[in-house]
Amino acid sequence: MGGESNSMGKVCQMNFERLANLVFLNRKVSASLLIGMSVVALYGLTQLKFDDDLDSIFRGNSSEQALLDKLSGQIQFEQTGFLVLFEAEDLFSNEVIATLRELHFDLQDIDGVAKVQSILQARDGNLAPIIPGPGADEGQLDKARTLLRDVPGFGSNEGKNATLLIVDPVDPGAHIEELNQVYEALQAAALNASNTGLVSTGVSGLPALRCELVDIEKRELPLLILVGALLGTAVALSLFRSWFAWIATFPVPLIAAFWSLGLMGLTGRTFDLISIVIPPLAMAIAITDAVHLLCGIREKVEEGHSPKEASRLGIRLVGPACFLSSLTTMFAFLSLTLSSSPMLSRFGVTCAGVTLAVFTSTLLWVPFITTTRSGRLIGRKKPPPSPSSFSPATKHPALFVWISAALLGICLFFVSQFQPDYKFSENLSATNPAMETLASIDDWFGFSGHLNVMIEWPHDKTFDSIEVRNLITNVETTLKEIHPESDPISLNSLMRQILASADTGSPIPGWQELPHTVTERFLNPEARRTVITFPVGDRGSRELVPLFSRINEELNNLRRSHPGYRIELTGPTFVHAVMSEKMIRNLGQGLAFAAIGIFLIVGLVFKSFDFAFKSILPNLLPLAGTAAILVIAGQSMHYNTVLALTIGLGIAIDDSIQFLFRFRHELKVSGGDAVAAANKTLNSVGSALTTTSLVLITGLGALLFCSLPMARVFAIIIIMVIIFALIADLYILPALMCLKQKPKL
Repeated sequence: MGGESNSMGKVCQMNFERLANLVFLNRKVSASLLIGMSVVALYGLTQLKFDDDLDSIFRGNSSEQALLDKLSGQIQFEQTGFLVLFEAEDLFSNEVIATLRELHFDLQDIDGVAKVQSILQARDGNLAPIIPGPGADEGQLDKARTLLRDVPGFGSNEGKNATLLIVDPVDPGAHIEELNQVYEALQAAALNASNTGLVSTGVSGLPALRCELVDIEKRELPLLILVGALLGTAVALSLFRSWFAWIATFPVPLIAAFWSLGLMGLTGRTFDLISIVIPPLAMAIAITDAVHLLCGIREKVEEGHSPKEASRLGIRLVGPACFLSSLTTMFAFLSLTLSSSPMLSRFGVTCAGVTLAVFTSTLLWVPFITTTRSGRLIGRKKPPPSPSSFSPATKHPALFVWISAALLGICLFFVSQFQPDYKFSENLSATNPAMETLASIDDWFGFSGHLNVMIEWPHDKTFDSIEVRNLITNVETTLKEIHPESDPISLNSLMRQILASADTGSPIPGWQELPHTVTERFLNPEARRTVITFPVGDRGSRELVPLFSRINEELNNLRRSHPGYRIELTGPTFVHAVMSEKMIRNLGQGLAFAAIGIFLIVGLVFKSFDFAFKSILPNLLPLAGTAAILVIAGQSMHYNTVLALTIGLGIAIDDSIQFLFRFRHELKVSGGDAVAAANKTLNSVGSALTTTSLVLITGLGALLFCSLPMARVFAIIIIMVIIFALIADLYILPALMCLKQKPKL
């Protein structure tokens, strides 16, 4: 190492020593800061709000989103109401129809419900009710069965019938507490219908999913914090085998979780779909810093220093490494601001702030405990003996480097097969009642995913113009040809069904005579726009994006033959599919940016291109290895996959930095003997690296108990990265440092 590098290290140590003397080793100051910041965090916690918007992660400044937002204000084609599924062995019996009618009225009487739509309101071509009244004979029931066979909202399969009741709340954007009251009342009414034994019911829809999401977040967040703290502490206690060491580390993750939630409340950051990982993540990072700091102080205590002096020297020894680790972790989080999703950008900024709060809480609490008279208790009764032999990695460095390079090449081959994907069903567990009902609705009607096609005609045309009607029919035909499994739904198709059910010789009503609740979902004459709805199901963006591209290409023929008209694909499903692919690719680019930036930071801090270059392989391999396993397991690249890999990089680099800081120190002590320095480094920080990795794994393992699939996948990916990173830091990084030098036997 050169003089500049040593000078840089001395500056870092001097600055940390000054900071330690002024703040962290001054018990009155540190206690005041701990109490003061906790009071502020408590106030922030009271300001924390929950965000139940399942679409916010894909909202951005795209042209697709702009069209959807404008069109949604003109035509009510988005399904924003509750969906009540009503199933029976035979829907067309007087008893079942009576149960359906009673359920319809019960739903309508619920406070907060604006209107209820069901097949009870269906009309034939003469505007007469299709569903007969009480005491209908078999002929009337058969006629209703025939007329409703192809009507949206009614399905039949293997002799079983199903229909939907669409319940629109008075205010779809109401506060979640108000919406939840409506949801609970709907569930109670549906349960009463099911208790007749004639039918089975379920409640779903976007408002129901929003209520379920917030309920899970509120119910499971305290549990996740408690489980994470207990698991991490149990492992730390078993490894330290010291109650005093436990006291010095146990409160840190709890303080970190408390401060992180308070910070979110203070900054106006709502607790949304992906925020549930922040407290366990903050706890994991906190316990890592606490363990490294405690190990540094313990080493000085075992050398015979007083508790206060050991704390000062420990901070001087480990503090710069902890700070650089926090800096690189913050950089990884900030790389998320490159995402096209404002939600993910806010998440990255929040996590960067949380990382800073975690670093502060660690340096305030651990020295506050270890500077007491009992600080000597953190020392081990029997310090571990010096290593009697070389590490395999330092004895055969070239072998380890070549094997790891070959593994990286194999992993990158599999990574190249990684394809982006997103499904709406990823938001909640498949066993969630609302999701189970939504899956059944999707099986019956395909309501969980729709492609919408907007048609806008010139000023000199109207919806009733023959040219406009023909274009709508041609678009429907194109959609049906490309995807025969689904039937397009439009005002045109509804009018055709009415025409088919009209009695011969009777006057046929026009679309103007249809209920406004029907026409407003398909047409806005003033805006000269109509919408065709095309069920596609929740098939995932990997399948839907190529399907949408093919449809768009076919519609180009109609665009060319109809100048002056506008034909656009739109709708939440379309926007989500397109935006998810863009967002995932942006996250991938952000991950690459984070990796390059982190390695540059390492090089600048150490003033060593060699250190920066050699840290690439042991930190890139864990990411590539984890991604390769996901590909082999048949998984696709979801947004939370790239998110977890980015965060995993920020966490994994921490152990490498701890190794490099200690290696630089040992290299100077050994007179430039890299092999001896690497072995001494492994002996001094190897146990700390193992301890922090185990604590991280158990702490993040709390997310495995979460009901949200995103949180579980997030935890699994980061745990895999941590395991691979530990192996890389214990074997690959030492081998790289000893690559040009043979061990002196």
